[in-house]
Amino acid sequence: MEREGTPILVIFRVLVLIAWIGLALASLYLAIGVPLGSLNARLVNPWLGVSSWDSGLVIGVSRESLTPEQWRTFCSSVGIWSLGGTLSALVAVEQVRRIVSEPSKQSPFTAKNAHRVRNAGLAVFVSAFAKAGRDFAFARFISDNVRITGAQVGYVSDLGVSTIFLGIMILAVAEVMRHGMKLQEDQDLTV
Repeated sequence: MEREGTPILVIFRVLVLIAWIGLALASLYLAIGVPLGSLNARLVNPWLGVSSWDSGLVIGVSRESLTPEQWRTFCSSVGIWSLGGTLSALVAVEQVRRIVSEPSKQSPFTAKNAHRVRNAGLAVFVSAFAKAGRDFAFARFISDNVRITGAQVGYVSDLGVSTIFLGIMILAVAEVMRHGMKLQEDQDLTV
């Protein structure tokens, strides 16, 4: 089975590499920005991109609107969850990159690739909890530091159920791959 030069695979490899580079740069930015307290709040703000038709109050955080201590607290609490989510996404993309980058004239259904798919599924699963942690940390920070007369600030986020489901589905695919390889091994031994 020749996998090396198909145009779709080449395009997919390029897209995976672009995703990997973007996530690596975001992880580096967060890894440096969190300890220095110099994050761009737009990068970690869970409500960025809210449309005008959405209801409710959208609160952004800027360094200028907070005391230095509040800014350090924001960067450490929200930034660390953002870093966790970005790193878990980077792990997932790295597993896919390794699968598609492996030159192989054989089937891609190997034990190593099944393990990589499993790792990608776990990383996607973890990223859902990192997003929920980031959203909760942001909401907690806002409720502790922002006072608006007559308004109640609460936690507005979900756990990322669709991302959790995606992680579970990827884990299921890894298990199917593992089981299929065992059946193939059994069949090879009986022939």
